Amino acid sequence: MSDLVEEYKNKHIENYKMAISEIIKNNTNMLFDEDVMSYNEYMSNRSQVWYVANQLKEDLSTEDENEIMLSLKIHGTVKMFEALYTRRQFERLIEKDIRHSIELVKKVQQEAVQKGVD
Repeated sequence: MSDLVEEYKNKHIENYKMAISEIIKNNTNMLFDEDVMSYNEYMSNRSQVWYVANQLKEDLSTEDENEIMLSLKIHGTVKMFEALYTRRQFERLIEKDIRHSIELVKKVQQEAVQKGVD
């Protein structure tokens, strides 16, 4: 990260956090449609999706395929979803993010070398 960006971040991080929190708080109702599902259902479903996705990621690190079962609540009714994912499918989904992360690490390493850090 360049020195200018780092300096700006350090000076303004609290203002940034407060601004983001305010935007989220003020826009939650605008971003959310109660006709589709309640806010509480949305939050519960979101947690469930994150949990299942993380579990799938971990399982596919040691297995070639894995079936997920996800229960989501919509208007008080629980709906079950099942899907089979392979490691190759998962790798294709995250490939762009992995390449981007590698490029960021290389950039930071180059900046460190330029500054004389081993």
